[in-house]
Amino acid sequence: MSQRSWQREGAAVLGDLLKGAAGEDLPPMEWQVTRFGDLIGEVPTYLFTEGEALAAWQEWVSYLSAEVTSTSRGRRVATATYRPIPTGRGAHVVLVVNLDAVQPPEEEPTMDEPTGGAR
Repeated sequence: MSQRSWQREGAAVLGDLLKGAAGEDLPPMEWQVTRFGDLIGEVPTYLFTEGEALAAWQEWVSYLSAEVTSTSRGRRVATATYRPIPTGRGAHVVLVVNLDAVQPPEEEPTMDEPTGGAR
């Protein structure tokens, strides 16, 4: 099979995966289909606080019965093989969350802090 064929298969599996995840109301992920048809799902940390990002990753880990393969500092990685039952297709799935990239929520200015407006 060519790499394009693998990518098409991976994209088809991703479609099946997202259909199932929608029924479970899983949080959004950013997805990439590699040239070999593997799927990489990364928590979009700019959407979440650190705790929410970790919880989103854990929901996907649980949904796919993924095995946690690496944790270092803020980065956590889990892997699973996803095989939709009706199609028989399958893909290697890697789930990633990088908590070091989480943007802290903007704080509201207090009365003691200038807001930049006219005085």
